[in-house]
Amino acid sequence: MRTRNTHINIRTTPQEKAQYQRYAQKCGLPLSEYLRKLASGYEPQSAPTKEYVELIYLLRNIYSDFQESGDYGYAKLLADVLLEFQATLNPVKNNGNNKNMAGA
Repeated sequence: MRTRNTHINIRTTPQEKAQYQRYAQKCGLPLSEYLRKLASGYEPQSAPTKEYVELIYLLRNIYSDFQESGDYGYAKLLADVLLEFQATLNPVKNNGNNKNMAGA
């Protein structure tokens, strides 16, 4: 496990600090991790909402039901819709690649 014990200090206004903290919170990251990602050229994306995640899991369950019933046409259609839905509403960038929960 990597130990981070070297500090880099930067000066900001109170307003800038509050703004960075808000951005980090929207991404679901601690401030230091958010700033490390920005410094390494990665732009963190907002974390998906609870409702979004619940909808994705609901659609995955429906997909599984179609597959188990042998209705592969609707399963394929739903899988395609689910992937497009995820890519459109919540593109999560990681080193230039999109990750999506349907493949998880």
